[in-house]
Amino acid sequence: MFNLNFYPPPQKLFTRLWQGALVVFLGIMTLFSPTELVSQPDRCGTPFHTPQPFIRGNDRDIARAPSVQGLITIPVVVHVVYPSSIPAANISNAQIQSQIDILNEDFRRMNTDASNTPLDFTGVAADVEIEFCLAASDPNGMPTNGITRTSNSRTTPFPFNSNAMKSNSSGGKDGWPPDSYLNVWVVDLDPMIAGNASSPSNLSSFPHFDGVVVHFRYFGSVGVVQSPLNLGRTMTHEVGHWLDLVHISGDGDCSVDDFIADTPTQDGQTFGNVSNCTYPDDNSCIDPGTDFPDMFMNYMDLTNDKCMNLFTLGQKQVMRDLFEPGGIREPILNSMGCCNPLVACECPVAQDLTFDTPGNIINSTRSINGTIFVEAGGELTVTGTLRFTSNSGIVVRRGGRLHVNGGYLTRCED
Repeated sequence: MFNLNFYPPPQKLFTRLWQGALVVFLGIMTLFSPTELVSQPDRCGTPFHTPQPFIRGNDRDIARAPSVQGLITIPVVVHVVYPSSIPAANISNAQIQSQIDILNEDFRRMNTDASNTPLDFTGVAADVEIEFCLAASDPNGMPTNGITRTSNSRTTPFPFNSNAMKSNSSGGKDGWPPDSYLNVWVVDLDPMIAGNASSPSNLSSFPHFDGVVVHFRYFGSVGVVQSPLNLGRTMTHEVGHWLDLVHISGDGDCSVDDFIADTPTQDGQTFGNVSNCTYPDDNSCIDPGTDFPDMFMNYMDLTNDKCMNLFTLGQKQVMRDLFEPGGIREPILNSMGCCNPLVACECPVAQDLTFDTPGNIINSTRSINGTIFVEAGGELTVTGTLRFTSNSGIVVRRGGRLHVNGGYLTRCED
């Protein structure tokens, strides 16, 4: 979005100076209290990234009928990684379930505070039509409750920019295949940051780091959660990043945008309580045409949990673009992670898969409702499990190569 306001207003400048002083103070206090939170942290440590272009074009504002319609369900595995010296970090199953419930409410716009969305923005507030389940099937096709628990002997929190919690070898827990699960690590995190997330652009290069990290004090809404980030919105925010959203300000001033047409430009992030969540609060940028005050109640800003209540239609489109044919997160549509293997489950969407290049690997549980074609010059190695529908199969053309180690055939219910 183009705008004409090139300088932060005085109140915004004062806020930034105050925030900088607070960061210095928190950094000093951290030296004296390494394992417990000393003050409200910044909500998010996710670095800025450029959202992925839509697979069929770069203009996100063109009206179109997407190929993927209706509800998308994403299996979630929660890895609780806790130091033995902080038993509270080994959060309860109830606290974990409360967070899954909050995700579903926020992404489906079923949150009770949706009524707090200002009239200026009710027309663009969106039901994203994405839901989440705790995984019922693990990567080996075995039943699971979607939770792993790992104790370690760490005496200091994980640094917010570290991936050590994502590896067995460094006191953490290896993630499950990201083409079938959203991995979430709930840990004792650096007290400066409440959470962070990987971006889709890093998935192909660093699949073992893909997922979300949240401090155990800011995960869910019951148990050992700590105000003012005690309503589960840190996770909502970070999953937004995992689904390709950036901060509503674009992590810049009025000359920087978040690539979303229906969010007003904003001069930096909004922090804290925002005048008891009262709208309007600040209009930090002047936009051409209709000029709205800052959308501080958007999940991709940094206000307190109780002030947040919406994603927009434009944000919905960006997130769902990832699941379009050829999209970065399309494979998760075929995940059977939400399906208990002891219970009959519906078949995945019908789709043929073609492999015509070398080096392709399926290393997780993959459900196939269609035919796998390995073309001449193509190669497919299966080290995981393939579940086929009754009308599915594999066709290997002359010159194609198929290596199967651990795969087996099973029928899902038609």
